[in-house]
Amino acid sequence: MEILLFPVKLGPKKCLVLGAFAGALSASCGYRPAAMVSAFDGRLSVAAAPFTTPYPEAAAEAMSGARDELSSAGVLGAGRFPRLVVEVVRVDELPAGITAPRGQGPMARGSDVGVTARGWIEEREGVPPENDTGDVRRLETVLQGSDPVGAGTSALEAVHAAAREAGRAVARRALGLAEPAIEPM
Repeated sequence: MEILLFPVKLGPKKCLVLGAFAGALSASCGYRPAAMVSAFDGRLSVAAAPFTTPYPEAAAEAMSGARDELSSAGVLGAGRFPRLVVEVVRVDELPAGITAPRGQGPMARGSDVGVTARGWIEEREGVPPENDTGDVRRLETVLQGSDPVGAGTSALEAVHAAAREAGRAVARRALGLAEPAIEPM
């Protein structure tokens, strides 16, 4: 058996097999091109998908964030189509810090509020959507104090801020700009 320490010329059949294998690997890795090609004329309006979360204000903030981003990119339109449809998929909250004073049980002192959204472009009615962004998640950390009313208000403000940032990220991804999908919790 020979051990070759230099590149070996491959025949056309082996090149075809290796090319197909490399193509399959790159298509299944989860990455997509940084610049998505779209058929829209450069102007997009923003519309809401039916929401299923108990936070309708999160959907409004996500749409507002998407409008801000499209406006700063110079592609915000006012018509019905083409449009960027924004959907708030989920709003969740997890403790970010816990303390356990003597004689008392554990108490959360901070929370991470996460908003997951997705978007897609609809060229016109009846045409399949394009440039689906996949899930995009943004987080805000909120301080939880001993006052339940103040903590509830702070948590709602964090939902608004996270939803606005998620909407901005959805718009950037729909336009083909590089944008991470998930912020770790």
